[in-house]
Amino acid sequence: MVKEFKLSEMVISIYKRVQGGIMFLKWITLRVNNLEQSVKFYSEVLKLPIAARFETSVNKIAMMGEKGSPKIELIEENQLNELNLGEGVSIGLKVENLEEEINSLRKAGIIPTEIISPNEHIKFCFLKDPNGYTIQLFEES
Repeated sequence: MVKEFKLSEMVISIYKRVQGGIMFLKWITLRVNNLEQSVKFYSEVLKLPIAARFETSVNKIAMMGEKGSPKIELIEENQLNELNLGEGVSIGLKVENLEEEINSLRKAGIIPTEIISPNEHIKFCFLKDPNGYTIQLFEES
């Protein structure tokens, strides 16, 4: 419980700084095992456009997302060190119609969690990307 409380304080602090214009989210970086598989998932399943792709001597990178919006940066290292991909990261994506998105996901062979609705203003579900990262789809009313 103590850890959650400290994390909550940190999130509130960051939110206040973002609201005050000190910082804004540009991208979330995810290290992936297979860039092509991940790009296919984010572009075809989640319908995020490919904003940019490039290669360096040590990695391959794809930036996913709409122009002018925060991006998801996917990085495949040429020599991936052993790590627990997908742990501790969650990405929240707002959708217009959660039920339609869930039906579309199921048709693509992806089974999200049941819908969770902690109050009448929001409902959401979770799913995993090919590397085990948690994606939260949510609808606000």
